[in-house]
Amino acid sequence: MGFSPRPVRLLLLSAAVVGVCLPALAASPPAATPASPEKRYQACMDAVAANAPKALDDARAWAKAGGGDPSRHCAAAAEMALGRFSEAGETLADLAQHGGAEIADNPVLRASLWGQAAHAFLAADLPERAEQAAAAGSGLVPRDPSLLVLHARALAAQDRYGDAIRDLDRAITLDPNLTEAYVFRGSALRHEGALDAAQADLDKALTLDPEQPEALLERGIVSRLRGNDAAAEADWNKLIASAPRSAAAESARLNLEKMGKTGAETGKTEKTKTGKGG
Repeated sequence: MGFSPRPVRLLLLSAAVVGVCLPALAASPPAATPASPEKRYQACMDAVAANAPKALDDARAWAKAGGGDPSRHCAAAAEMALGRFSEAGETLADLAQHGGAEIADNPVLRASLWGQAAHAFLAADLPERAEQAAAAGSGLVPRDPSLLVLHARALAAQDRYGDAIRDLDRAITLDPNLTEAYVFRGSALRHEGALDAAQADLDKALTLDPEQPEALLERGIVSRLRGNDAAAEADWNKLIASAPRSAAAESARLNLEKMGKTGAETGKTEKTKTGKGG
């Protein structure tokens, strides 16, 4: 990207970009003093939470003016915040595959972009595209456990639980303290009917992170399947109290309603999100 003497570091897209929280919009520099590409990129990313539609318009205008990869990455962040997950995924995948030299010469950055694309495709309920993106990222950085987890989630969303478990086994071997790997393996094991093994994984996840929402939801489901309604109710009420606005909490509320319980709050949902609910 010839407009910058130094690489503009692309930020990782995370749950924050989808709309949970980002820093407040940075103050705009005076019109007579154009911001450096680095500052403009950071301001664009910060703007996503404050006003995603405007941030998207600004990113697209910047791209037309020669903003290159940073402007397209900011546009993808805004698309994620607006719920345009498929479009964000395609933008991120294109950056990973056809980005400029600063991306092409950095396999770790390319792998990160493929992972971000996989996240977006999972949110768009496009598990096959998510699988392809995560596999491309893993091909660049084979020992990245987070990419293995993404690949496993995409497989689970296609009901390929055995394959997902194998990916998660590898992820846990690489990082024995990766909470999400235990959560998703526990869910996949539940779908395979291995309730004891699922319980052990979810117990481990909650040892690592006692308020992990998906782990509390899943362990409650396993407890319910094993006939321990009191344990299920306890986990779901803890989830609702600790993360009341999460999708997992809404699932917990529905499950409590089916049990004839009120729970900490009321609400409705249908499924958990391992890749595919159950």
